Amino acid sequence: NRYRPPNFITVRRELHGMGFHGRAAASKPYITKCNAKRRMQWCKARRHWTLEHDESRFSIWQSDGRVWVSLVPVKGTLNASAYQNILDNSMLPTLWEQFGAGPFIFQHDCAPVHKARSIKTWMTESGVDELDWPAQSPDRNPIEHLWDELERRPRARPSRPTSMCDLTNALLEEWSKIPVNTLLNLVDSLPRRVEAVIAAKG
Repeated sequence: NRYRPPNFITVRRELHGMGFHGRAAASKPYITKCNAKRRMQWCKARRHWTLEHDESRFSIWQSDGRVWVSLVPVKGTLNASAYQNILDNSMLPTLWEQFGAGPFIFQHDCAPVHKARSIKTWMTESGVDELDWPAQSPDRNPIEHLWDELERRPRARPSRPTSMCDLTNALLEEWSKIPVNTLLNLVDSLPRRVEAVIAAKG
């Protein structure tokens, strides 16, 4: 009898049964030497961020279990004007309500809309300090994982959204269902992210 090689489906089924699964390699953004150096400097400067008060020692990164977040839908393209509107009417009132008059340190990435001159002016006039954030650093930003989670959830619903209105409502509903522990775990992951950047030398 001539040997007949097994077909692809049979091989794949057997491999899956043995615990082997094919995965596409995750794409990683190219990081320039300059940005790698800045990332390294940023992480080293904040590696041991702590706040000492009397005999107590608290991690700046650590969450206290209180989480206040809201999702603000944006119609169309997010430009500087729309972003400032979110900061003015959603972000700042929430900070005042939950934390009093400040001072605040606000983190956003290096997207062009975040670095617009009008936004810089707004931050200064509103008394909000920006956390210095090197470019090409989504791996240090826990919110990126939250966006991934939010993107997956509507796809897993029994009936997928078929209109922009349906999608907006689905996102708002799924956002409210994300467990608080998910948010806390992401906040608590910051020290590990900082150490990973240092270990990778930027």
